[in-house]
Amino acid sequence: MKQWGARFEAEEKKKEEKANELPQRGVVPDPAVEKAEVMGAVMDGAMVNVRQEGWKELKVGCLFVIEPEEVKDEKIGEIVEQACAHQQSYVTHLGEPAPFGRKM
Repeated sequence: MKQWGARFEAEEKKKEEKANELPQRGVVPDPAVEKAEVMGAVMDGAMVNVRQEGWKELKVGCLFVIEPEEVKDEKIGEIVEQACAHQQSYVTHLGEPAPFGRKM
C-alpha cells in the first residue's frame, strides 16, 4: 500500500510543478486557454475529524470559465442572458493554506 501512496504523491508533485512553471519563449499557447475570457474561482473549508489526529480544516476550491447563456427566467417568463460556470475543475487539500494556494 505504501508504494501506491509514494507513486501517487510523485504524480501529484509533477502535476503541481507543471501547473506552476513559467511559459517558455516560442511556445504557442493552448487555444482553449486563450479563448477563456473570464474565469472564476471559489474556495471554502470544512472541519473534519481525522482519526487519531483530531479536527483539521479541509480546503476545497473550484476554478471555472464564466460564459453567458440564454435561460428562461421563471418569474417573468422571458429569455434572459445569465452568467454560467463551465469547465469546472476542483481542488482539495488537508493541511496548511500555502500548498492549497499553489494547487489553485
